[in-house]
Amino acid sequence: MAKINTPWHAKGNERIRCPFPDCTHIAEVITKIHCRLEHGMERHEVEKLYGLPKSVFVKHPFKAGS
Repeated sequence: MAKINTPWHAKGNERIRCPFPDCTHIAEVITKIHCRLEHGMERHEVEKLYGLPKSVFVKHPFKAGS
């Protein structure tokens, strides 16, 4: 599978946060469906009003035996 290189797709092991105000959605991809269902907007509208997703640090929980 080819990697997609857009600001709406995280790179490597990082995660990104939806730029919509007060949205707590963090994922590898902020999808068009997320923008439509959660915010009633197209992704390009979210970008125009609120900018692009930002990279976030996600602390992974400790796994016993690791």
